[in-house]
Amino acid sequence: MRIRPPLSGAVVRVLATAAAAPLLAGCIVIIPLPLPGTTAPAPARPAAEVAAAVAAPPSCPAPLRRATEEAALVAGLNRLRAGAGLAPVTASARLAAVAQGQACDNAALGGSGHVGADGSGLAARLARGGYRHGVAAENTGAGYSAGADALAGWARSAGHRANLLLSPVREAGIGLARGRDGQPHWVLVLAEPR
Repeated sequence: MRIRPPLSGAVVRVLATAAAAPLLAGCIVIIPLPLPGTTAPAPARPAAEVAAAVAAPPSCPAPLRRATEEAALVAGLNRLRAGAGLAPVTASARLAAVAQGQACDNAALGGSGHVGADGSGLAARLARGGYRHGVAAENTGAGYSAGADALAGWARSAGHRANLLLSPVREAGIGLARGRDGQPHWVLVLAEPR
């Protein structure tokens, strides 16, 4: 999912991307941020999915290896960005907290989506996390055993690669949670800080 600052006459567009194994989120949504004092409704999840997420344990600690995986993934991302002539990104604790929340939601719901268990989108989760941003994007995936594998999968998907190579982003956060099925669920949030 990619969020851009408000544009006059902006329209929400959904761009389908090719699916890649193990599992990548199947779309990228470009959504203009709401104007100050307004809110944009997030798409609601079906009641059964929300009930399943609510039934999940209230806490979802990041695996002990998350910090190591984040460092490796950010290093790999910066190599990819350098190859495209782009500035590097640095790890952000606030973005990591936002990404971790979505990774936990995806693990609890058994999916790889961009809508939180409470119906929130990326813009709402960033605001809730106290992160002021310009351009922001989110990549999700499940089943990758390591961050380098998730990055390689995203780099092979045109839409996810476009997020990785967004010129204005300067910070990144990684979320990692294990689902009930034992699969790791990855979330990468990239943003331009304001």
